[in-house]
Amino acid sequence: MFKKSIKSLLIVCLLILIVVFVAILFRNKANVTQAENVDETLTGWAWSGNIGWISFSSTTPFNYGVKIDNTTGNFSGYAWNEMYGWIYFGPDATLLVGPDKTLLANSSINSGSAPSDPKIWAKADLVTGVVTGWAKILSAKDGGWIKMSDDSVVSWKDKGVKVDLSTGDLSGWAWNGDATNVGWISFNSINEPTSPTAYKVNYPISSSFINAPTNIKVANLPGACCGAIVEWKDNSDNETGFEVEMSTDKNNWIPFCEKKLPKNETTITKEVVSCRGDKLSPGVNYYFRVKAVIEENKKIIKESVWLLGDVNKPYKPGYCAPVASISLPTDCNGVTINWKQTGVGVVSYDILRSETGQAESFLSVISKPIEYINGQDDYTYFDDKNINKGKTYYYKVIAQTDNLESNVVPILPCASLKNMKWKEVKPR
Repeated sequence: MFKKSIKSLLIVCLLILIVVFVAILFRNKANVTQAENVDETLTGWAWSGNIGWISFSSTTPFNYGVKIDNTTGNFSGYAWNEMYGWIYFGPDATLLVGPDKTLLANSSINSGSAPSDPKIWAKADLVTGVVTGWAKILSAKDGGWIKMSDDSVVSWKDKGVKVDLSTGDLSGWAWNGDATNVGWISFNSINEPTSPTAYKVNYPISSSFINAPTNIKVANLPGACCGAIVEWKDNSDNETGFEVEMSTDKNNWIPFCEKKLPKNETTITKEVVSCRGDKLSPGVNYYFRVKAVIEENKKIIKESVWLLGDVNKPYKPGYCAPVASISLPTDCNGVTINWKQTGVGVVSYDILRSETGQAESFLSVISKPIEYINGQDDYTYFDDKNINKGKTYYYKVIAQTDNLESNVVPILPCASLKNMKWKEVKPR
Protein backbone atom coordinates (compact mmCIF):
# COMPACT_ATOMS: atom_id res chain seq x y z
CA MET A 1 0.00 0.00 0.00
CA PHE A 2 2.82 2.35 0.97
CA LYS A 3 4.77 1.49 -2.19
CA LYS A 4 1.69 2.15 -4.30
CA SER A 5 1.27 5.61 -2.73
CA ILE A 6 4.94 6.42 -3.35
CA LYS A 7 4.56 5.38 -6.97
CA SER A 8 1.48 7.58 -7.43
CA LEU A 9 3.25 10.52 -5.81
CA LEU A 10 6.25 10.12 -8.12
CA ILE A 11 3.97 10.09 -11.17
CA VAL A 12 2.26 13.31 -10.01
CA CYS A 13 5.64 14.99 -9.35
CA LEU A 14 6.87 13.93 -12.78
CA LEU A 15 3.79 15.43 -14.44
CA ILE A 16 4.29 18.68 -12.52
CA LEU A 17 7.93 18.84 -13.63
CA ILE A 18 6.91 18.30 -17.26
CA VAL A 19 4.35 21.13 -17.06
CA VAL A 20 6.90 23.47 -15.44
CA PHE A 21 9.51 22.55 -18.07
CA VAL A 22 7.10 23.30 -20.93
CA ALA A 23 6.16 26.63 -19.35
CA ILE A 24 9.82 27.61 -18.91
CA LEU A 25 10.58 26.52 -22.46
CA PHE A 26 7.76 28.64 -23.81
CA ARG A 27 8.67 31.74 -21.81
CA ASN A 28 12.36 31.63 -22.72
CA LYS A 29 13.21 33.91 -25.67
CA ALA A 30 16.12 31.72 -26.68
CA ASN A 31 13.87 28.71 -27.09
CA VAL A 32 11.02 30.32 -28.99
CA THR A 33 11.51 29.62 -32.68
CA GLN A 34 10.45 32.62 -34.73
CA ALA A 35 8.19 31.94 -37.66
CA GLU A 36 9.45 32.62 -41.16
CA ASN A 37 6.68 34.52 -42.94
CA VAL A 38 3.84 32.35 -41.67
CA ASP A 39 0.72 33.56 -43.50
CA GLU A 40 2.22 37.02 -44.01
CA THR A 41 2.80 37.39 -40.29
CA LEU A 42 5.10 39.93 -38.67
CA THR A 43 8.46 38.55 -37.66
CA GLY A 44 11.02 39.67 -35.12
CA TRP A 45 11.15 41.24 -31.67
CA ALA A 46 10.32 44.51 -29.94
CA TRP A 47 11.99 45.57 -26.70
CA SER A 48 10.84 47.20 -23.47
CA GLY A 49 13.35 48.16 -20.80
CA ASN A 50 10.74 47.30 -18.16
CA ILE A 51 9.30 43.99 -19.35
CA GLY A 52 11.89 42.69 -21.83
CA TRP A 53 11.42 41.09 -25.23
CA ILE A 54 8.13 40.87 -27.13
CA SER A 55 7.94 38.18 -29.81
CA PHE A 56 5.67 38.87 -32.78
CA SER A 57 5.45 35.33 -34.14
CA SER A 58 6.46 31.74 -33.41
CA THR A 59 5.67 28.22 -34.50
CA THR A 60 6.60 26.46 -31.24
CA PRO A 61 5.20 25.57 -28.80
CA PHE A 62 2.20 27.43 -30.26
CA ASN A 63 1.68 28.79 -33.75
CA TYR A 64 0.90 32.45 -33.11
CA GLY A 65 1.66 35.83 -34.58
CA VAL A 66 0.57 39.37 -35.40
CA LYS A 67 -0.59 40.09 -38.93
CA ILE A 68 -1.22 43.22 -40.98
CA ASP A 69 -4.01 43.07 -43.55
CA ASN A 70 -2.42 44.24 -46.78
CA THR A 71 -5.63 45.87 -48.04
CA THR A 72 -6.80 47.66 -44.88
CA GLY A 73 -3.68 48.00 -42.73
CA ASN A 74 -5.47 46.44 -39.76
CA PHE A 75 -3.32 44.53 -37.25
CA SER A 76 -4.64 41.31 -35.73
CA GLY A 77 -3.47 38.38 -33.60
CA TYR A 78 -1.11 37.87 -30.68
CA ALA A 79 2.42 38.75 -29.59
CA TRP A 80 4.12 37.15 -26.56
CA ASN A 81 6.04 38.57 -23.62
CA GLU A 82 7.77 36.52 -20.91
CA MET A 83 6.49 38.68 -18.07
CA TYR A 84 2.90 39.35 -19.08
CA GLY A 85 2.05 36.69 -21.64
CA TRP A 86 -0.28 37.45 -24.54
CA ILE A 87 -0.46 40.92 -26.09
CA TYR A 88 -3.53 41.21 -28.30
CA PHE A 89 -3.80 43.33 -31.47
CA GLY A 90 -7.45 42.68 -32.38
CA PRO A 91 -10.06 42.32 -33.71
CA ASP A 92 -12.93 42.76 -31.22
CA ALA A 93 -13.87 39.30 -29.95
CA THR A 94 -15.19 37.10 -27.20
CA LEU A 95 -12.44 34.52 -26.97
CA LEU A 96 -10.64 31.89 -25.01
CA VAL A 97 -7.46 33.90 -24.67
CA GLY A 98 -4.35 32.70 -26.49
CA PRO A 99 -3.93 30.55 -29.59
CA ASP A 100 -4.06 27.43 -27.38
CA LYS A 101 -7.46 28.60 -26.03
CA THR A 102 -6.62 27.42 -22.49
CA LEU A 103 -4.13 29.81 -20.92
CA LEU A 104 -6.69 32.19 -19.48
CA ALA A 105 -10.41 32.20 -18.81
CA ASN A 106 -13.03 33.45 -21.24
CA SER A 107 -12.61 37.14 -21.98
CA SER A 108 -14.58 39.72 -23.95
CA ILE A 109 -12.34 42.37 -25.46
CA ASN A 110 -13.24 45.50 -27.38
CA SER A 111 -11.11 48.38 -28.63
CA GLY A 112 -13.84 50.76 -27.51
CA SER A 113 -12.51 50.29 -23.98
CA ALA A 114 -9.16 51.87 -24.90
CA PRO A 115 -8.21 54.88 -22.72
CA SER A 116 -8.21 57.52 -25.51
CA ASP A 117 -8.85 58.14 -29.20
CA PRO A 118 -8.50 56.66 -31.66
CA LYS A 119 -10.25 53.75 -29.95
CA ILE A 120 -9.30 51.19 -32.59
CA TRP A 121 -6.93 48.26 -32.76
CA ALA A 122 -3.52 49.00 -34.23
CA LYS A 123 -3.77 50.04 -37.87
CA ALA A 124 -1.15 51.07 -40.42
CA ASP A 125 -1.86 53.84 -42.90
CA LEU A 126 -0.94 52.15 -46.18
CA VAL A 127 0.06 55.46 -47.75
CA THR A 128 2.20 56.99 -44.98
CA GLY A 129 3.04 53.85 -42.98
CA VAL A 130 2.06 55.54 -39.69
CA VAL A 131 0.52 53.13 -37.17
CA THR A 132 -2.27 54.36 -34.90
CA GLY A 133 -4.54 52.63 -32.37
CA TRP A 134 -3.91 50.13 -29.62
CA ALA A 135 -2.79 46.68 -28.48
CA LYS A 136 -3.61 45.16 -25.07
CA ILE A 137 -1.91 42.94 -22.50
CA LEU A 138 -4.64 40.37 -21.85
CA SER A 139 -3.51 39.42 -18.36
CA ALA A 140 -3.76 43.04 -17.17
CA LYS A 141 -7.56 42.99 -16.80
CA ASP A 142 -8.79 46.58 -17.35
CA GLY A 143 -5.27 47.93 -17.89
CA GLY A 144 -2.41 46.96 -20.16
CA TRP A 145 -3.40 49.17 -23.10
CA ILE A 146 -0.45 49.96 -25.39
CA LYS A 147 -0.77 52.96 -27.72
CA MET A 148 1.05 52.89 -31.05
CA SER A 149 1.48 56.65 -31.61
CA ASP A 150 0.17 60.06 -30.59
CA ASP A 151 1.42 63.17 -32.39
CA SER A 152 -0.48 65.39 -29.94
CA VAL A 153 2.22 64.57 -27.37
CA VAL A 154 5.10 66.89 -28.25
CA SER A 155 7.87 64.54 -27.12
CA TRP A 156 6.26 61.68 -29.08
CA LYS A 157 5.46 63.56 -32.29
CA ASP A 158 6.71 61.71 -35.39
CA LYS A 159 8.28 59.06 -33.13
CA GLY A 160 5.40 56.59 -32.94
CA VAL A 161 5.33 53.17 -34.58
CA LYS A 162 5.66 53.28 -38.36
CA VAL A 163 5.96 50.74 -41.20
CA ASP A 164 8.56 51.42 -43.88
CA LEU A 165 6.49 50.75 -47.00
CA SER A 166 9.56 49.89 -49.08
CA THR A 167 11.23 47.39 -46.70
CA GLY A 168 8.46 46.33 -44.34
CA ASP A 169 10.57 47.22 -41.29
CA LEU A 170 8.70 48.65 -38.32
CA SER A 171 10.34 51.33 -36.20
CA GLY A 172 9.43 53.91 -33.58
CA TRP A 173 8.00 53.67 -30.09
CA ALA A 174 4.74 52.49 -28.49
CA TRP A 175 3.71 53.43 -24.94
CA ASN A 176 1.92 52.07 -21.91
CA GLY A 177 1.63 54.31 -18.86
CA ASP A 178 -0.69 52.49 -16.47
CA ALA A 179 -0.01 50.23 -13.50
CA THR A 180 1.37 47.47 -15.72
CA ASN A 181 4.46 49.69 -15.97
CA VAL A 182 5.45 48.63 -19.48
CA GLY A 183 6.64 52.10 -20.44
CA TRP A 184 8.22 52.59 -23.87
CA ILE A 185 8.37 49.75 -26.38
CA SER A 186 10.92 50.03 -29.21
CA PHE A 187 10.14 48.25 -32.49
CA ASN A 188 13.61 48.60 -33.99
CA SER A 189 17.13 48.93 -32.61
CA ILE A 190 17.68 51.97 -34.87
CA ASN A 191 15.63 53.79 -32.22
CA GLU A 192 18.45 53.10 -29.77
CA PRO A 193 21.87 53.81 -31.33
CA THR A 194 23.61 52.43 -28.22
CA SER A 195 21.67 49.14 -28.19
CA PRO A 196 24.10 46.20 -27.90
CA THR A 197 21.64 43.94 -29.76
CA ALA A 198 20.25 44.46 -33.25
CA TYR A 199 16.52 43.74 -33.42
CA LYS A 200 13.42 44.77 -35.36
CA VAL A 201 9.88 43.82 -36.23
CA ASN A 202 9.33 43.23 -39.95
CA TYR A 203 6.41 42.71 -42.29
CA PRO A 204 7.15 40.60 -45.42
CA ILE A 205 6.24 43.47 -47.68
CA SER A 206 7.92 42.29 -50.87
CA SER A 207 5.75 39.21 -51.27
CA SER A 208 2.36 40.30 -50.02
CA PHE A 209 2.02 44.04 -49.81
CA ILE A 210 1.24 46.56 -52.53
CA ASN A 211 2.27 50.11 -51.83
CA ALA A 212 -0.42 52.62 -52.65
CA PRO A 213 0.33 55.23 -55.33
CA THR A 214 1.03 58.80 -54.24
CA ASN A 215 1.18 62.31 -55.73
CA ILE A 216 -1.99 62.29 -57.82
CA LYS A 217 -2.07 65.14 -60.33
CA VAL A 218 -4.80 66.02 -62.82
CA ALA A 219 -4.28 68.12 -65.95
CA ASN A 220 -6.10 69.06 -69.15
CA LEU A 221 -6.08 66.52 -71.95
CA PRO A 222 -4.42 68.17 -74.99
CA GLY A 223 -6.52 68.17 -78.13
CA ALA A 224 -9.67 66.99 -76.41
CA CYS A 225 -12.54 68.87 -74.88
CA CYS A 226 -13.81 67.72 -71.51
CA GLY A 227 -10.97 65.29 -70.90
CA ALA A 228 -8.23 64.91 -68.32
CA ILE A 229 -4.87 63.25 -67.73
CA VAL A 230 -4.45 61.67 -64.28
CA GLU A 231 -0.86 61.09 -63.17
CA TRP A 232 0.47 59.39 -60.04
CA LYS A 233 3.70 58.08 -58.56
CA ASP A 234 4.16 54.32 -58.47
CA ASN A 235 5.58 53.13 -55.16
CA SER A 236 5.43 49.36 -55.61
CA ASP A 237 7.30 46.78 -57.67
CA ASN A 238 4.86 43.88 -57.75
CA GLU A 239 1.60 45.23 -59.14
CA THR A 240 0.25 44.29 -62.57
CA GLY A 241 -1.78 47.43 -63.11
CA PHE A 242 -3.84 50.27 -61.67
CA GLU A 243 -7.47 51.26 -61.43
CA VAL A 244 -8.56 54.90 -61.64
CA GLU A 245 -12.03 56.11 -60.68
CA MET A 246 -13.77 59.47 -60.70
CA SER A 247 -16.61 60.99 -58.72
CA THR A 248 -18.49 64.27 -58.48
CA ASP A 249 -19.45 63.83 -54.82
CA LYS A 250 -16.67 61.62 -53.32
CA ASN A 251 -19.28 58.95 -52.53
CA ASN A 252 -20.30 57.45 -55.86
CA TRP A 253 -17.34 56.31 -57.96
CA ILE A 254 -17.20 55.13 -61.57
CA PRO A 255 -14.24 53.92 -63.67
CA PHE A 256 -12.29 56.68 -65.40
CA CYS A 257 -9.60 54.64 -67.12
CA GLU A 258 -7.51 51.54 -66.57
CA LYS A 259 -3.74 51.18 -66.78
CA LYS A 260 -2.25 47.73 -67.19
CA LEU A 261 1.50 47.25 -67.24
CA PRO A 262 3.04 45.61 -70.33
CA LYS A 263 3.54 41.88 -69.93
CA ASN A 264 7.28 42.21 -70.42
CA GLU A 265 7.54 44.95 -67.81
CA THR A 266 8.23 42.88 -64.71
CA THR A 267 9.47 45.62 -62.38
CA ILE A 268 8.27 49.17 -61.95
CA THR A 269 10.20 51.27 -59.47
CA LYS A 270 8.98 54.72 -58.42
CA GLU A 271 7.69 55.65 -61.87
CA VAL A 272 5.14 58.30 -62.67
CA VAL A 273 2.27 56.53 -64.42
CA SER A 274 -0.73 58.13 -66.08
CA CYS A 275 -3.94 57.43 -67.91
CA ARG A 276 -6.36 59.63 -69.80
CA GLY A 277 -10.05 59.81 -70.50
CA ASP A 278 -12.73 62.15 -71.77
CA LYS A 279 -16.52 62.53 -71.66
CA LEU A 280 -16.36 64.81 -68.63
CA SER A 281 -18.86 67.61 -68.25
CA PRO A 282 -17.42 71.15 -68.29
CA GLY A 283 -17.93 73.27 -65.20
CA VAL A 284 -18.37 70.23 -62.92
CA ASN A 285 -15.98 69.40 -60.05
CA TYR A 286 -14.36 65.98 -60.38
CA TYR A 287 -12.43 63.93 -57.82
CA PHE A 288 -10.08 61.08 -58.73
CA ARG A 289 -8.63 58.11 -56.87
CA VAL A 290 -6.06 55.45 -57.84
CA LYS A 291 -5.08 52.03 -56.51
CA ALA A 292 -2.51 49.43 -57.51
CA VAL A 293 -3.65 45.86 -58.13
CA ILE A 294 -2.29 42.39 -58.79
CA GLU A 295 -4.36 40.36 -61.24
CA GLU A 296 -4.31 36.68 -62.08
CA ASN A 297 -6.59 35.30 -64.80
CA LYS A 298 -8.38 38.68 -65.04
CA LYS A 299 -9.22 38.57 -61.33
CA ILE A 300 -7.81 40.92 -58.70
CA ILE A 301 -6.10 38.88 -56.00
CA LYS A 302 -4.41 41.74 -54.13
CA GLU A 303 -4.80 45.49 -54.11
CA SER A 304 -3.54 48.58 -52.36
CA VAL A 305 -5.75 51.08 -50.62
CA TRP A 306 -7.34 53.77 -52.78
CA LEU A 307 -5.37 57.02 -52.89
CA LEU A 308 -7.67 60.02 -53.17
CA GLY A 309 -6.45 63.16 -54.90
CA ASP A 310 -6.54 66.56 -53.23
CA VAL A 311 -10.17 67.02 -52.14
CA ASN A 312 -9.54 70.74 -51.68
CA LYS A 313 -8.58 71.12 -55.34
CA PRO A 314 -11.07 69.19 -57.48
CA TYR A 315 -10.55 69.15 -61.23
CA LYS A 316 -13.02 71.33 -63.14
CA PRO A 317 -12.83 70.96 -66.93
CA GLY A 318 -13.60 74.12 -68.84
CA TYR A 319 -15.80 74.57 -71.86
CA CYS A 320 -14.08 74.13 -75.20
CA ALA A 321 -14.06 76.70 -77.95
CA PRO A 322 -15.97 75.84 -81.14
CA VAL A 323 -13.99 75.01 -84.28
CA ALA A 324 -15.48 76.96 -87.18
CA SER A 325 -15.44 76.41 -90.93
CA ILE A 326 -17.42 77.94 -93.77
CA SER A 327 -18.89 76.86 -97.10
CA LEU A 328 -20.87 78.21 -100.01
CA PRO A 329 -24.34 76.89 -100.77
CA THR A 330 -24.86 75.40 -104.24
CA ASP A 331 -27.22 78.21 -105.22
CA CYS A 332 -24.64 80.85 -104.20
CA ASN A 333 -27.25 82.42 -101.95
CA GLY A 334 -25.24 83.59 -98.96
CA VAL A 335 -22.75 81.48 -96.93
CA THR A 336 -23.00 78.65 -94.43
CA ILE A 337 -21.02 78.85 -91.19
CA ASN A 338 -20.29 75.43 -89.64
CA TRP A 339 -18.77 74.68 -86.25
CA LYS A 340 -17.98 71.69 -84.14
CA GLN A 341 -20.07 71.56 -80.97
CA THR A 342 -17.31 70.52 -78.56
CA GLY A 343 -18.62 71.87 -75.28
CA VAL A 344 -21.12 69.83 -73.30
CA GLY A 345 -23.31 72.25 -71.41
CA VAL A 346 -23.12 75.14 -73.90
CA VAL A 347 -26.44 77.00 -73.79
CA SER A 348 -26.15 79.19 -76.91
CA TYR A 349 -23.88 80.41 -79.69
CA ASP A 350 -23.20 83.88 -81.01
CA ILE A 351 -22.28 84.16 -84.69
CA LEU A 352 -20.26 87.31 -85.43
CA ARG A 353 -19.34 88.84 -88.77
CA SER A 354 -16.77 91.42 -89.86
CA GLU A 355 -15.84 93.06 -93.16
CA THR A 356 -12.21 93.70 -92.16
CA GLY A 357 -11.30 90.85 -89.81
CA GLN A 358 -10.19 93.29 -87.11
CA ALA A 359 -11.15 92.19 -83.60
CA GLU A 360 -13.12 95.34 -82.79
CA SER A 361 -15.06 95.18 -86.05
CA PHE A 362 -17.00 91.96 -85.44
CA LEU A 363 -20.74 92.42 -85.01
CA SER A 364 -23.30 89.87 -83.94
CA VAL A 365 -25.33 88.33 -86.72
CA ILE A 366 -27.46 86.07 -84.55
CA SER A 367 -27.60 84.78 -80.99
CA LYS A 368 -29.98 81.98 -80.14
CA PRO A 369 -30.21 79.15 -77.60
CA ILE A 370 -28.64 75.96 -78.82
CA GLU A 371 -31.92 74.11 -79.16
CA TYR A 372 -33.07 76.61 -81.83
CA ILE A 373 -30.01 76.32 -84.05
CA ASN A 374 -29.98 73.84 -86.89
CA GLY A 375 -27.81 70.80 -86.26
CA GLN A 376 -26.53 67.83 -88.20
CA ASP A 377 -24.52 65.03 -86.55
CA ASP A 378 -21.89 66.69 -84.31
CA TYR A 379 -21.87 69.93 -86.26
CA THR A 380 -23.95 73.05 -85.87
CA TYR A 381 -24.43 75.55 -88.70
CA PHE A 382 -26.08 78.82 -89.63
CA ASP A 383 -26.90 80.27 -93.07
CA ASP A 384 -26.10 83.97 -93.49
CA LYS A 385 -27.92 85.30 -96.55
CA ASN A 386 -27.74 89.01 -95.74
CA ILE A 387 -24.41 89.66 -97.47
CA ASN A 388 -23.13 91.13 -100.74
CA LYS A 389 -21.69 88.83 -103.38
CA GLY A 390 -18.11 89.37 -104.39
CA LYS A 391 -17.11 90.87 -101.05
CA THR A 392 -14.93 89.15 -98.46
CA TYR A 393 -16.38 88.57 -94.98
CA TYR A 394 -14.93 87.19 -91.76
CA TYR A 395 -16.85 85.03 -89.30
CA LYS A 396 -16.33 83.60 -85.84
CA VAL A 397 -18.51 81.72 -83.36
CA ILE A 398 -18.69 82.31 -79.60
CA ALA A 399 -19.97 79.56 -77.27
CA GLN A 400 -21.87 80.61 -74.16
CA THR A 401 -21.16 80.20 -71.26
CA ASP A 402 -17.59 81.42 -70.75
CA ASN A 403 -17.37 83.46 -74.00
CA LEU A 404 -15.21 80.89 -75.79
CA GLU A 405 -14.31 82.16 -79.25
CA SER A 406 -13.73 80.00 -82.29
CA ASN A 407 -11.11 80.60 -84.92
CA VAL A 408 -11.75 83.38 -87.47
CA VAL A 409 -12.79 82.14 -90.93
CA PRO A 410 -12.73 84.39 -94.06
CA ILE A 411 -14.98 83.78 -97.08
CA LEU A 412 -15.52 85.36 -100.48
CA PRO A 413 -19.18 84.85 -101.44
CA CYS A 414 -20.15 84.02 -105.00
CA ALA A 415 -19.63 86.79 -107.53
CA SER A 416 -22.75 88.07 -109.33
CA LEU A 417 -23.74 86.07 -112.43
CA LYS A 418 -25.45 89.09 -113.98
CA ASN A 419 -22.43 90.60 -115.80
CA MET A 420 -20.68 87.40 -116.80
CA LYS A 421 -20.16 86.77 -120.58
CA TRP A 422 -19.57 83.48 -122.43
CA LYS A 423 -17.52 82.90 -125.56
CA GLU A 424 -17.67 79.69 -127.59
CA VAL A 425 -14.32 78.37 -128.85
CA LYS A 426 -14.10 75.77 -131.60
CA PRO A 427 -12.06 72.70 -130.88
CA ARG A 428 -8.82 72.26 -132.85
